[in-house]
Amino acid sequence: QAQRLIETGDKTAAARNLQQAVDLNPGYPWFRYDLATLLDDQGDAGSKQSARAIMDEGLSLNKGQEMRFASALLAARQDRRTDALVLMNAVPKTEWTEGMSALEKRVRHGAYLNSLRTLEQKGQFNAVATALGDTPRWRAEPEIQEIEKGLRRKQQVRVRMSYENALIDGDEGVSKINSDEIPLQIDLPLDFEKTLFVRVDTLNANAGRVNLTTTT
Repeated sequence: QAQRLIETGDKTAAARNLQQAVDLNPGYPWFRYDLATLLDDQGDAGSKQSARAIMDEGLSLNKGQEMRFASALLAARQDRRTDALVLMNAVPKTEWTEGMSALEKRVRHGAYLNSLRTLEQKGQFNAVATALGDTPRWRAEPEIQEIEKGLRRKQQVRVRMSYENALIDGDEGVSKINSDEIPLQIDLPLDFEKTLFVRVDTLNANAGRVNLTTTT
């Protein structure tokens, strides 16, 4: 009934139904999880805190594997990655389900990506490269591939060339100068953060010729 109400957009009525289900069976984790995610979707701090409280109350009644897993799912959803891992690690690994193993991988991968993005924002690209080299198991993930592409772009040699023309008006051969400048710059990456550049300027300046017939 709650699911049908959610599909029709009546989330308030759905929440009432789920709360009744929780009241009738307080130790069942998945009624609690459905109610908690419904509240969490509202997005405000108060609703998110209420969602967490619902699962915490469930843990006080039932510390079994499924209640811990449901609580860990909510924690991961709320970016409380450490809480999610603590909840699952309280269950012996021999009792883990495939869902728990998948959640652990997702949580650890999310934390790993956040650390890489933090290093990127700080401009610590050498540290990013080191982190990528130390964790080859994540190479198949699309986000890691994008980060690696960014690092490869930083290793590419760049050649830049432009053309500049300047004219100083005046008398031919005396104060008039027409110049053409062609700067050429080569950027040679030393690592992911330092770049050596070599620049060469070709300058051609022409003052013209003095017109002797008009010179006094």
